[in-house]
Amino acid sequence: MADDTTQRTDAAVRDNYATNTNLTSRRGLLSYAVEPETPQPNVVDALDWTDDARVLDIGCGDGVWTLLAADRTPRGAVIGLDFSRGMLDALAQRTTDVARVQADANTLPVRGRSCDVVLAMWMLYHVDRDRAVAECARVLRPGGKLIAATNEASFLPTLDNFLQEAASEVAGEPLDEWLGTMAFSLENGAAWLTPHFAQVECIVNETPFEVPDAAPLLAYLESVRGPAIARRGDHFDYDAFLALVGAELERRLAAGPIRFNRRIAFFVATT
Repeated sequence: MADDTTQRTDAAVRDNYATNTNLTSRRGLLSYAVEPETPQPNVVDALDWTDDARVLDIGCGDGVWTLLAADRTPRGAVIGLDFSRGMLDALAQRTTDVARVQADANTLPVRGRSCDVVLAMWMLYHVDRDRAVAECARVLRPGGKLIAATNEASFLPTLDNFLQEAASEVAGEPLDEWLGTMAFSLENGAAWLTPHFAQVECIVNETPFEVPDAAPLLAYLESVRGPAIARRGDHFDYDAFLALVGAELERRLAAGPIRFNRRIAFFVATT
């Protein structure tokens, strides 16, 4: 049963990223950060690589980070690599100035010691960490850097417990978790990277959010419908789950905006 659930969930995740629609919905929550700009680009700007570097962005999605890399690497080469053709098509809509490669991060079609920087932004929890991290180390030159970004283990801080309670009510049984645990997180990322790299540094940013209505939070949850149902089974009534969550959000919003802090981690691993 566990293997079947894993296969179903993996297939649902691939489908979730067939286009950038669900990713865009999740990104929409960033507009409710209290600061006018999210801190992530500032973190990347502080990371040093030469303007003629060769940069490989694995799991590049629709290219948010690929474009940042290309902007700071005018004399180098930037490659966006993703398993999803739809994501690469979305990247092509943003720019045609970077190479696009459809491939599996677990088996990179890249020569060993050929890259100065590998980016793995919010994607290592979707792959076989042992294989993908080893592949990142393999393709990096001596002294090269892997920059891997992820979130803390909490799905939505301050709301996680209620989401689990709502899912348990819909499932008709207590659930230890409803969407699965984050396989590569702020809390455990260093443990995955250390066996493959000489040095691992963790840069943590904490961003406060203030959400004045239920819509963006419900849109975020809607964007993970497929993986959640794959995890819980087709009998799980996701509409009922969203209805319970929506009612609780409205109750909480009666007292004012929903506020929480979200922590992100940038691991900088050096070969």
